[in-house]
This record gives sequence, structure tokens and C-alpha cells, in this order.
Amino acid sequence: MHILLAEDNPINQQVVRRMLGRMDHSVHVVTNGREAVEEAERSTYDVILMDMMMPEMDGMQAASTIREAGNTVHMVALTANATSRDRSMCMASGMNDFLSKPFSLDQLRAVLERVPDRGLHAIDPSVLHVFLSSIGDDPAFLRELFQDFFADAHSCLSETHAALASGDGPAVRRAMHTLKANSAIFGADTMAELCGRLEHLAEENDLDAISRDMPTFEEALDLVSRDIKSLMSRYTQDKSRGAVSRVHSGDTHQVLPG
Repeated sequence: MHILLAEDNPINQQVVRRMLGRMDHSVHVVTNGREAVEEAERSTYDVILMDMMMPEMDGMQAASTIREAGNTVHMVALTANATSRDRSMCMASGMNDFLSKPFSLDQLRAVLERVPDRGLHAIDPSVLHVFLSSIGDDPAFLRELFQDFFADAHSCLSETHAALASGDGPAVRRAMHTLKANSAIFGADTMAELCGRLEHLAEENDLDAISRDMPTFEEALDLVSRDIKSLMSRYTQDKSRGAVSRVHSGDTHQVLPG
């Protein structure tokens, strides 16, 4: 996951960064609530770990501001105050979870394991239903379309990395625009929204923000690719057992991985 850590204590920053690194998560660190709000608006994160006591703007104020902006990112409060009243106040500010300091690697892992699996929502069943109904019962054609999607997606990824390296914002914008449109066709709404965000950042030539978002972008692409591959496999193999009709009825839990 790509994680934003809002923490003003340098020692705590180092410790939490090391823990997250051991779990193979990427992390970006800010030192106060105001910076957390700005970073949450500028870039896309799977989780925000938010210290409650920070200068300029505390964690609860930052969480409330992020929620008021319509951001649904998963937020975890980090605090040395572990009373039920403190927990209630954190939840009321918009936090999703609560972690008392000091905490162990296992405790942090347990909190992160409670973050909803974005993979369950990589493909929107309603959009997929309309798409499958439109193209008809043709597995060969569907396979060809998905193969083209994979090829175009990885081409866009390569072009984006090259453009970031050369400072070519317009090239990033073109790549994200193409992938946004392709993702929307298959109901990959989260992927399409992320591409739209990166396209907007490219228009503003904010290549640093795009670079920070690339781990999230690549993870989202992996999730979409996984779901599409699983869908194609089961669409073909289980066709005679009614799996396709379950997709058409919107029940992708029988077709996509859980």
C-alpha cells in the first residue's frame, strides 16, 4: 500500500517508516496536520496514519478537513491517549481506526490488515454487466479486447515512467487520458478516477506529485489486471455452468476473486 504518515516527531517517523518498509509498503512523511491536508488533496493514498498532536493543525482537525473535502481515504489515528473518550473523538473527526502509542510491528500490521481490500472493487459489476451485454456472448472477442487492454495499459505505464524521467508533462497527460478511457469501458472505476487525477496533475505539470502516486497507480493496475484475467478464465471455463449469467446479473463475487 501507499501510505501517508503525518507525524512531527523525527524518532517516531523513523520507527514507523522502518516498520512500514518491513511490510513492503511505500510511505510519504509530513510533519503537521496542514501538510497532511495538502498532501491528501494533491496525491492518492491507501491509508493515512495521523498523529493526533501536531503543530499548526492537529490530527483531528486535519481528519475533519480531509473528510469535508469528500476524501474517503482510510485514516488511522496515532495517539498516546488511549481512553474511550479519545477513541470516540477520533472516530467523530472522521478516523476509521485507532492505534495507541507505542505500538508494535504486529499491532500496526493488524490495523493495516483491517483496511478494506480495494481489489474487491477493482471492477464495477453494473458497468461490466452493460459492457458484456453490449458485446454479446463471444469469449474469443472478449479475450482479444482484454489482451489489447493489457498491452495498452503497460504501454501507458512505460510511457509515463519515461515521461517522468524526462520531465515531459504533456506525454504523461496523454498516457493517462488514454488509460482512463480504456479503464472506464470495463468498469475499472477506481483506475479511471486515478488516471483522471494524474492527468489533471500532468496538466498542472506537477510531476513530483505524479511520481509519489505511481506506487498507488501500479497497484491499482495490478488489481484490475488480476480481476480481468480471473474473469476471462472463469467466463470461458464456467460458461456451461451459468457463470456468465451470474456476471450479467451483477454477481461478480462468483466470477471475480474475493
